[in-house]
Amino acid sequence: MSRDTHITVRIPEALLKKIDELVERGFYKSRSEAVRHAIILLLEKHGLLEVK
Repeated sequence: MSRDTHITVRIPEALLKKIDELVERGFYKSRSEAVRHAIILLLEKHGLLEVK
């Protein structure tokens, strides 16, 4: 099982508000979950992660 690693990321406040909106609407349980999903999609798009 892989271990999660804590990182610090700086993003514009407007993007953070959009992420918070997704969380408030129930699409994700947390900001972290939303960001993880976005990273997975990015890696899949560039062929660096196998699509399940």
